[in-house]
Amino acid sequence: MHTHAYMQILKLLADDTKLKIIKFLLNCKCCDCICHVRDYVKKDHSVILKDIQKMEKAGIIWTRKEGKFLKCGLTNRTNIKKLINILEEIENGKNEKKKGFFAKLAEKTDKKLKEKADKCPCCCDSDDDKCC
Repeated sequence: MHTHAYMQILKLLADDTKLKIIKFLLNCKCCDCICHVRDYVKKDHSVILKDIQKMEKAGIIWTRKEGKFLKCGLTNRTNIKKLINILEEIENGKNEKKKGFFAKLAEKTDKKLKEKADKCPCCCDSDDDKCC
């Protein structure tokens, strides 16, 4: 999986409605109809449907139409549960080791950006000293 795909999944999880949908689906094996999701999340049917379609495109959720009902579920419940747990632990400050990992990653990224800014006064991505 590429960095863009990771960012896409994290971006989806950053949305409160989508996160509520995922948490709802974690608590049931399969959703017989997205109207159950709508009742839990308390959002309009069209909002729920669009969010489910986005998450299906990202590979988080599967859907299957049966008659007039749209069933849905998580594609990989175990890994999604692990990811949600890690995010909750970071948020609650319970897991200092993982929190430290993300802090180190942010420091590395900041350092790389500073090095690029020192090399080249323009905003291009070139490592070449003669890019300007």
